[in-house]
Amino acid sequence: MAANIGIQGTSPAPLNYGPPNLSFTNFGNMTDGTPLVKRDQMSALRDAMTVVRGLHSMTFGGEYRRVQSNPTTDTYGRGSYVFTGLLTSGFDNNEVLLPGTGFDFADFLFGFPNQAKIRYGSSANYFRSSAYSAYAVDDWKVRSNLSLNLGLRYEYFSPYTEKYDRLSNLDLAPGVTGAAVVTPGQSGPYTGAFPRALIDGDHKNFSPRGPLPGAPRQRNTWWCAPDTASFTTAPFTGNCRAISPASRRLRRASRSSPASTMRCAWPPASPVPAPS
Repeated sequence: MAANIGIQGTSPAPLNYGPPNLSFTNFGNMTDGTPLVKRDQMSALRDAMTVVRGLHSMTFGGEYRRVQSNPTTDTYGRGSYVFTGLLTSGFDNNEVLLPGTGFDFADFLFGFPNQAKIRYGSSANYFRSSAYSAYAVDDWKVRSNLSLNLGLRYEYFSPYTEKYDRLSNLDLAPGVTGAAVVTPGQSGPYTGAFPRALIDGDHKNFSPRGPLPGAPRQRNTWWCAPDTASFTTAPFTGNCRAISPASRRLRRASRSSPASTMRCAWPPASPVPAPS
């Protein structure tokens, strides 16, 4: 639809067919949902064993999980425009905005967006992660009416990597006085080598467990008052953003250049080959 109304440079993929997203300052926005195709897979191998020795019933186990997350999406495949009224505003000789001038809908009618975004190209990402866990639990019957259930669990969740290393992060200088973009296989100019995932994993995920079930006698009546204290950990998925060198990300913002219009905010795209 975006191409049919004369907007150039949008994604030719059928997945991204539809109107562009329009944002205004004084009016409601016109936005359409972003298509997403997600193919996830998880494989797991786990085992456990129980050993009984006298008053102790001990359980040991472990698990390995391999996670694959394969999303296909283009955040701005149809283009996104922001109209603020800047292009129809008046300015004095000192380039100061004159009050009472400028109207966002007028900018829209002229086809002059204050901001234009597009992003598409190799839109499929292939995230990979592994998770390891091991635990030991001892159910100790101290007395006939008192048991101790003690245990410890360890887990490690590896940060997501991308199959074709299409990830990026920032290497920050001390005091955030500078920043540099790094990709897998590169070293940052400020902090040195980065892992392939570009973030470090947490190797200290220990989870103790300490329930205290019991059955004390009170006035010829039995009752059970379990008291449990346990701690668990969960993987941090966060907002893992991947970018591809073949992706197209352009931003134009100008109040004086008529070349930056809705029709030609981006140059026509050339086909981008998919990774092999």
